[in-house]
Amino acid sequence: MKCLNPPVVPVLVEHAAEVDLVIPLEGIGRNAILTAYFRSMPKPMPDRKIVKEHLLSWAGKLGAAKWFRDEYPRTGTILRDRNVRVQEPQTAQVIELCAEYIDPLARYSAGWVNSLAALKPSGLRRDVSNALRDASRLAAGAVRTAMANPPSVQASAASLTSFLEDQSGRHEADEQTALNAYVTKLVSVLGDGHGYGVTLSPEESEAVAKHRDMLTELGARDTAVDEATLRKLRSEIKKALEAVVESDARLQRHPDVGIAFESILTTCVNHRLNGRAVRAIRPSDFLRRIKGRGVSALKMREGELPDEERVAGPSLGVPGEPGAAQIVGLGDLLALAIADLDSDEELRLGDALCWEAEFVRSELLAELGGEHHGDVGRKLFRVRTREAWTAEQPKNSRNRAAAAAVIDCEALMRGLIARAQRRLLEEQEGGEL
Repeated sequence: MKCLNPPVVPVLVEHAAEVDLVIPLEGIGRNAILTAYFRSMPKPMPDRKIVKEHLLSWAGKLGAAKWFRDEYPRTGTILRDRNVRVQEPQTAQVIELCAEYIDPLARYSAGWVNSLAALKPSGLRRDVSNALRDASRLAAGAVRTAMANPPSVQASAASLTSFLEDQSGRHEADEQTALNAYVTKLVSVLGDGHGYGVTLSPEESEAVAKHRDMLTELGARDTAVDEATLRKLRSEIKKALEAVVESDARLQRHPDVGIAFESILTTCVNHRLNGRAVRAIRPSDFLRRIKGRGVSALKMREGELPDEERVAGPSLGVPGEPGAAQIVGLGDLLALAIADLDSDEELRLGDALCWEAEFVRSELLAELGGEHHGDVGRKLFRVRTREAWTAEQPKNSRNRAAAAAVIDCEALMRGLIARAQRRLLEEQEGGEL
């Protein structure tokens, strides 16, 4: 495609000596270190509003990478857990590695905002121009997500070094990702500024539509799943699975059949979307899925614990073992949950994650990156889910209403956290931590 100028990543290792830190008696956390680093970042830099967000996010991702944890165990803990406090001796390596790895990663992913800005039509009202800028920021976030998804640029020291030395191998794919995400959001802007709080005049609608059409001609595409096709397919398979459950008394009285049902439904939909044949599902398939995934431990148990005792991370507020996050370390917990989500083919619709999985993944990454800024509790998680689903009206959702998406996302989050907690606690009990 090659219609955008990709971001240029400078070499900034020498910047490490220029960061001025004020360390309180109780120590300093990752977010404060990166904020100080951000304030002294050399110019020029991409869109300042999102560079800091990308710094925090890449810090969490890098700190969660196994090779990084093995090579820099203490710094890895600091980067992936914003609650850890350190004194001056430990901050030097954090800043050094930030300059070497995190800064260039953030400049590259955030830099796609500037790349897209060069194509933005001129003469637009400020509110409309801001809506397009926000669309470009979302596109930069999509590039960051694509970079961090398997096979990720930070998967190994070799892959990260290779990327930092030469980004050209990613330019084509990342340009396509940025343009697709940008054009997809332009559709929302055109729909009465849906999700942006701005209404376009007929002239503005025409200008934005021409902008979208120009990008479409260059190869950008709206990547939302065709809703009608997806709904029809899910409905067809759902009816067949319901008949299987109704035919077997064991399934009808099993408390975890609902979770197994959704898991099998997603698998069948994915196979059909990928053109693969789906054999007839039998009751034994449900029982194997229940046993194999250990879903009895993942059930939603409303009212079992008060909100303040549901420990899966300060902002996620989903239920888990009391105190488990403190025992095993929040950063490790979230990193394992993200890895589990990424490897679960049942959460995909076609080649991409369903909306619910994308949203839960973004919440886990936001927590890992310290981006919730103290917003805590299940209620706020539900509010964020509902607001996001309502604003986007996602075509790749596996639910028809925001209320259903909230329940689905919460169940998925609980399952991921519960499995990660069990694994880490088992490792600790076995002396592996």
